[in-house]
Amino acid sequence: VELVDASDYKGKNLAKETHVIIVASTNGEGEAPDNAIELHEFLQSKKAPKLPNLQYGVIALGDSSYEFFCQTGKDFDTYLSKLGATPFIERLD
Repeated sequence: VELVDASDYKGKNLAKETHVIIVASTNGEGEAPDNAIELHEFLQSKKAPKLPNLQYGVIALGDSSYEFFCQTGKDFDTYLSKLGATPFIERLD
């Protein structure tokens, strides 16, 4: 098990992973926190690798009084799924 801050993780390395859990908070009106912006943007770019061998889980943190509650976690879930990764647990908001 390895715990890594998103700002220290290179998105291209996801292609080498078999299991990942992402814990993500949301800032302001649905934005990714500063330390996750680069990974968040990478996963929606054309540079993002296909991830058919990756199983993932997302734990999304946020304040339910905001319109875009847990948006960053929802985004990570969507991006990983579109890249072919498979959730091993339903996203937790």
